[in-house]
Order: sequence, then C-alpha cells, then structure tokens
Amino acid sequence: MPSVVLVLPKSGYRNDDFLAAAKHLGVDVIAASDVCHQLADIWEHAPVALRFRDAQAAADELARGVRERRPLAVVGVDDLTALVAALAAARLRLPHNPAEAVAAARSKALSRARLREADLPVPRFEVVPRELSGTDLDALLRRAPYPCVVKPLVLSGSRGVIRANDVEELRSAFLRVAALLRSPDVAQRRDPDLERVLIEEFVPG
Repeated sequence: MPSVVLVLPKSGYRNDDFLAAAKHLGVDVIAASDVCHQLADIWEHAPVALRFRDAQAAADELARGVRERRPLAVVGVDDLTALVAALAAARLRLPHNPAEAVAAARSKALSRARLREADLPVPRFEVVPRELSGTDLDALLRRAPYPCVVKPLVLSGSRGVIRANDVEELRSAFLRVAALLRSPDVAQRRDPDLERVLIEEFVPG
C-alpha cells in the first residue's frame, strides 16, 4: 500500500477529514503533528511528534523518522504545516514546492512584498507592530486608506479579517485583531508574524 506523510496541526478541525479521505483512497497515512512527545504514543494515529516553531529542525526530524518507510509524498494541510512539509519533502528528495515559495504564500506581508517587487498590481498596504502606543495608533488612523481591511499576517480562513470604513471602525478593528493575536490559542504558535498586523486598502470584488 502506498504511504503518504500528512503533517497535521494538533488542533486542526479538518484532520479527521484528511485521514478519512486517505483511507477512502487506500493510502497508508504516516501522521506527523505538533503533539508533545509524551502524548504522541497515545494519540489515535501515533504521529511523529514535531515542534513546528522551528521548521528546519522539524523537517529534519520528520525526514529521519519516515525515511525507511519510503513515503511517496509529504503533505501539509494548512499554512502552519506547509513549510515543514516542503522542507521535509526536499530532504527526502520527493516532489515539493520550494520552501521560499511556501514561506511567501503563507505570509501576507511577504507575498505582497514579492508581488510589488515584481511590479504586479498590489493594493496599498502597511505592516505595523501589533502593540502601538496611543500616539502611533492615532497616526495610523490618520494615514490609512479608507475603506481598508485589517488582517493578521498568518492566520487562515479569514480569521481576524475586518473591514474598516472610517477612523473609529479602524480603531476598533485594530484593537480586536491585536487581542486575537494575544489570545492563548493563537499565541501558542510562537510565530514572529503574530507580533505584526497588516493594514490594506480595500479592493471590491
């Protein structure tokens, strides 16, 4: 039976769907996840336990753990796991997306910077620290392009994306997004991009 490595976030609400799809296709799943090593053996699918916050180290550990099983692919299922999957696939000499492309695709700031560098149309945007003084926040409110959208840099599924049509709406939206990024379930990712927020010109459509 062919085997595929699925890199799954420990709290991913779609994990069961991916595992069910693999079973339906007759694929043997080698699960890898950011569960702690002490709990990995009692997790339902006994995953390879990784620490996603260091993608390079996680990829090294994953490649070592699955090499002898000769998987056909390493697949990340969301923005958090895609980079680890790409790096591990490269180490195993399996087809994969370039790590640089994955990093750009999962970061709203980096992707927009790359598009702008390539002279492609990009909405006006600014990346600002999550923690702003009252003076700095007031300055942001004055210079922002209205209507605009406040976005976390790395969360997916439109989580924390809020449109603001004027100064007061932007103030409220920014404070809400900052609070979201401080929340324990988000902060546990320990991603540096959680310290910053994207303010972007609204594009209809």
